[in-house]
Amino acid sequence: MKIVRRISDNVVLYLVPDSDPAVVNDRGLHTRTTRALDIGPDTHEVVEGVAAPELFVGGAMAWDDGWTVTDQTAYDAGVAAHHFTRFPAINAERERRLATGAPFTVAGVADPVPLQGRAFDQTVYLALLMRAQGYKAAGVTDPVLTLRDGADTIHALTPDQMISLITQSMTWFESVMATSWAMKDKSGDFTRGIPTDYTSDEHWP
Repeated sequence: MKIVRRISDNVVLYLVPDSDPAVVNDRGLHTRTTRALDIGPDTHEVVEGVAAPELFVGGAMAWDDGWTVTDQTAYDAGVAAHHFTRFPAINAERERRLATGAPFTVAGVADPVPLQGRAFDQTVYLALLMRAQGYKAAGVTDPVLTLRDGADTIHALTPDQMISLITQSMTWFESVMATSWAMKDKSGDFTRGIPTDYTSDEHWP
């Protein structure tokens, strides 16, 4: 990564990809996306081979063989603004995971049963759960309930099996939702905010 920094205090104003040109001359700063007439060779310089920080806030950070924050108020404002811009991405990752679903183990069923968690799926599961609870209350123990799983396998389940399966799946769906909320609210395991690798499985149930 290239940086454009002020010579007097090493404060960095711009990051420029290594593949893009960055020139500071008497006519100002020239990059592929930026023109700045108030930057000149007597006051600013381009430095190459710099590792980009996890989050860059121009004018609030300095580089001198390492990154330091020089304006905490501006940096915090930049972090907050960046945090909110990532909400749509968190929502998209949450919905992707719900749509993909997860497998759940049910006693008496040989293989884990994969279930998706889209809104329509959850509505169906709740209806099946209510039926299963009704059958159980009536003392039914036969496999009278049918479910088609996320792999298009049809299962004939007893009320107890259906209750177990749907309860597990709803707990998982709620956990996925809660994880996305914690990321956005900076709570739980995400007090430092949304992780850079928020799509990694390690952050999700």
